[in-house]
Amino acid sequence: MLDFGADTIHVDVMDGHFVPNLTLGAPVVKSLRQFVGPKPFLDCHLMVSHPEQWIDDFKNAGASGYSVHVETFGTCTRN
Repeated sequence: MLDFGADTIHVDVMDGHFVPNLTLGAPVVKSLRQFVGPKPFLDCHLMVSHPEQWIDDFKNAGASGYSVHVETFGTCTRN
């Protein structure tokens, strides 16, 4: 899609707890970042319980930004 002009890649991350499916983790995001390079915005949609425990892992893997669900706000300790 980048060859056709996309500048953002949306990555759905599910933990098998907050939502029943289990999908990509930080190692896959790291591989994706290495493959696509620094330019595309990697938007990681964290459909997970306790997203604050995963932010640093995804940041270190190359995520550009995050979105989390409002239902998890009561469990977040990060600003």
